[in-house]
Amino acid sequence: MKIKFIHKAFMKVLPITMVFLFCSGYQLKAYADYDKAAYAVSFMYFGDNTETYMTNGLVKAEMSKDCIYTIDINEKGAFAGPSTHMVVDFNLVNWGSSKFGYLNGQQNFKASCQGNCIKERTSSDEIQNATFKMLPKNTFDPVLTVTRERFEKAVKYVSNLCIGYKSAF
Repeated sequence: MKIKFIHKAFMKVLPITMVFLFCSGYQLKAYADYDKAAYAVSFMYFGDNTETYMTNGLVKAEMSKDCIYTIDINEKGAFAGPSTHMVVDFNLVNWGSSKFGYLNGQQNFKASCQGNCIKERTSSDEIQNATFKMLPKNTFDPVLTVTRERFEKAVKYVSNLCIGYKSAF
């Protein structure tokens, strides 16, 4: 009799436990996906130097589960330049508008945004800060530091996780 009672109690708790374990695993996977997305966006900016910069603490980047990317660049050590802070809202990036082109002789990637996807872009250097204020906030447009194929892999990873703005056309 006691065994049947324990068995019934266990069978009632088992589905709840399985759902909890499944959801916990999903949460861990989801957080890992956003960490990888932050790395992918950083890779778009720094290419093969991303790992070194992040390991040495020169770059700190994170992607929230709301697809808000925040990066802080502490340039004092390696670059002997100003520190930079930037926030990009990937919910506003229109991936369908993306294209590759050339700007000042360098290949770049450009995707338009629905509104201002560059939420913050500041520097500890006054001149650079003034330059940042003149740059458009309605485009996501890093310069390629790696081959186009590798860059496209990073874009694909981020755009699959952060779907962005979908245009009607």
